[in-house]
Amino acid sequence: MQGRQKFSFIILMAFSIILSNKGVLAQQALVVYSSYVKDNMDIFIMDVETGIEHNLTSNRFINDIDSEISPDRQKIVYSKNLDIYVIDIDGKNERRLTHNSNVPDQYPSWSPDGKKIAFASGRSGSNMEIFVMNADGSNPKNISDSYGNDMDPSWTDDGEMIVFASGRNWTDEIYIMRADGSGQTKLTHGQYHSRSPSWFGLSITSVNPAEKTATTWGHIKSND
Repeated sequence: MQGRQKFSFIILMAFSIILSNKGVLAQQALVVYSSYVKDNMDIFIMDVETGIEHNLTSNRFINDIDSEISPDRQKIVYSKNLDIYVIDIDGKNERRLTHNSNVPDQYPSWSPDGKKIAFASGRSGSNMEIFVMNADGSNPKNISDSYGNDMDPSWTDDGEMIVFASGRNWTDEIYIMRADGSGQTKLTHGQYHSRSPSWFGLSITSVNPAEKTATTWGHIKSND
């Protein structure tokens, strides 16, 4: 039993050394997630190969959620206490990007080049909208500007479009729009709520949801 404990301690120490070297850490197979610690949720990072996890935030009584690793694997963006924060992948240098604690800023998503962050915010009024800001928190812009709650943004691989969920027609459905907010198009037409879209695969230039086709590059899967 003592040998197993010693072996686990050695692995933990090795992972701690890796955490101190962001260049090495960026080459590992990693999972970032939120997990309860006593009275709140913290951001954890896990080395998939060893199963060793490390608490990056350790904030008592404050929930850290909605985490996502940056494309260069050097930073993690997340929601904390109704604002958007970013922290280095080794758990150092936490920075607050938004300053709207009286309304929620949530669901941050990196652009593929790491220069922008899309997120949902209630700062415009009674409903949530999709905003895009620079990676340092500057120049936030409302790009969805609808009368319903817009949430869960996810970028296409080329950064030209954003897929998201919206309740503008009473039922949450999946929409897609250009990164500047133009060309908003409804993709799903379900009887029940649809949430948390995630883009993968080739990018597209325009969508025809009635025919369920995407111009030139592929097809939109039917929900029928």
